[in-house]
Amino acid sequence: MAAGEQGFKRITVSVIKANLIGLLFLPVLAHLARLGPAIEAIALTMVYLLARYWGALLPSLAHFGVAPDSRAGTRTARLYFLNIVGSATGGIVTGFVLMDHLSLVNIAILLTVAGLTCAALLSASLPLSRKAKWRHVGWALGGSTDSERVQRTACLSFPYGARFTNHMSVSLEPLAWDFDNWRNTLVSYKIDGRTVLDLTSAAGRQRLEYLMSFKTGLTVPAAVRTWSPYRILRADPPRTADKLPVTDDNMGSEYRHNLGFE
Repeated sequence: MAAGEQGFKRITVSVIKANLIGLLFLPVLAHLARLGPAIEAIALTMVYLLARYWGALLPSLAHFGVAPDSRAGTRTARLYFLNIVGSATGGIVTGFVLMDHLSLVNIAILLTVAGLTCAALLSASLPLSRKAKWRHVGWALGGSTDSERVQRTACLSFPYGARFTNHMSVSLEPLAWDFDNWRNTLVSYKIDGRTVLDLTSAAGRQRLEYLMSFKTGLTVPAAVRTWSPYRILRADPPRTADKLPVTDDNMGSEYRHNLGFE
């Protein structure tokens, strides 16, 4: 699970816990009032837990809701300003309005409902999981810089993947190669108004025929291995079995390949 997903879920759980503790605050103090001075320790503990769980909301919202760009400071300041305004407004409305019209029990119920609504909104804002996002995207194509480490990493991260020229194509679903559509695209493709593949010339027709030959099993003859597609299956990765997958802490950059380190 991605860090963003975990963070949002933790925030939501914290808000729910804070609301449940807030709902139980008055009943617990009422039933344990016979303990005398010890009730103060219980009250302080519950206040601490309330502050702890609610206090995690603001910095978490700033972390996940403010983009790390040149306006991050301004946006964070606005968020904290709105927090101050909300805190002051909540105290004034509760103390000077609600307490004149509602009992303490009704106020507690109202605030709990408001807090749980906040938790529901946070839950609805939970980012889509990687799998859910890829269900919408379908597939992705990215450069592998001819690095077999990158190719192996891609195929270990997705159930379906293949190298096409020096790019990796990956998906959560079986890859469907539509060469007819690709042929139509190549035939009509233009740059600056000029057709890229001139089928009126022998060279253009030969080039198109060569590209369409990729369809035959997605395998490569040894003579043209560098620029032909070579399929890499996750279930059968012996060609890259000795390659270390790329992570953010093991220098998985292209210079290792270019300098012969892999």
